[in-house]
Amino acid sequence: VLDWRRTTWQVEVEQAFQISLRNRLYETLARTELYWIQRLRTSEFIQATQSEIRRAQEAVNSLFQLFAQTLNLGAYFVVALLLSVPMTVFALVGGGLAALIMLPLVRRTHTLSRQQIQIRSSMINNLIEHIQGLRTARSLDLTERFVADYRRRSGQAARNVIRLTQLSALSTLVFEFVAVLLLAAVVYAGLARFAVEPARFVVLILVFIRIFPAIGQLQFQIQRFVSLVPSFRHYLELLNDLQRHEESMPGPDDGPRPRMAQALELRNITFSYHALEEAALRDVSVRIERGALTAIGGQSGAGKSTLVDITTGLLPPGTGGLFLDGHRLSDRERILWRRETALVPQESFLFNDSIRANLVCVKPDATEQELWEALDAVNC
Repeated sequence: VLDWRRTTWQVEVEQAFQISLRNRLYETLARTELYWIQRLRTSEFIQATQSEIRRAQEAVNSLFQLFAQTLNLGAYFVVALLLSVPMTVFALVGGGLAALIMLPLVRRTHTLSRQQIQIRSSMINNLIEHIQGLRTARSLDLTERFVADYRRRSGQAARNVIRLTQLSALSTLVFEFVAVLLLAAVVYAGLARFAVEPARFVVLILVFIRIFPAIGQLQFQIQRFVSLVPSFRHYLELLNDLQRHEESMPGPDDGPRPRMAQALELRNITFSYHALEEAALRDVSVRIERGALTAIGGQSGAGKSTLVDITTGLLPPGTGGLFLDGHRLSDRERILWRRETALVPQESFLFNDSIRANLVCVKPDATEQELWEALDAVNC
């Protein structure tokens, strides 16, 4: 009964941990500034929420195993100390030296695991890019290039997995050699150096015969844990990156939503999506009168969409300021202003649901007549 409860409790803990990681990343992503999200690849989010979080949960499982095996080893060593302190200390020193011998293999496992994360990310990105640009890829006859690129990355991933498996097998092989030598040394020391009485010596050897396989399992779990840690680190790096660029969400005490009485102004706006890139807008000032129709023209890449996104509060104003009736909007006020604006993008987006659901998401209490009026208004 205890073993059944331990197993179910362990799964409950692991699943709760996995859910908390996934929800935390998604909630942070939903609140991150739009310009920062646009810099990141979709594949990074997919990989983090699926592959890396699952591997992080496996790392937790490995920690449970390490904890249980450490307790078992502790009990064995207590018995060994009661039988012979000198021999147990001798075995512990030998075990420490064996751990030092294994250290380079553990480090190599960690390095290969980090490389595997990058390869998996590139594979997912290749797939998403191909699907999104399927029409263009076929019209330009680029299908074979995408397929060849995917095959190359698949081969890299497979070779990396083989190398990781070889490392794990090599670690087991080295440990078995070291364990045999260490056990032989313990037998020799017990008989020739410490002169342990026969009955006590036999019991002690039986204890050590149980200890060495347990140490082998411990070493395997350490190697497994080290191979999984980079996934959790990758998750944390992405999460911290998003958290540094979260929007200042308005609270209930931030007052009413701002309304335009006279004009909306953009003053000396300079905006870059990335610090190393050329500015999308440079020292731009615009005044938009209430009730007027304002059109913005320019060649492709001139910054028209960026200007509209700043005007509607989707993007922060960069080094300039967004003013409503002469009042400079703070980050929180900018988000409140965003809720007062309507934006019709170049490409329409429908949520994967019914037409009704797409309409009532912005006005849940809309009547049947209002729904049809909205559809008529846009000639749908």
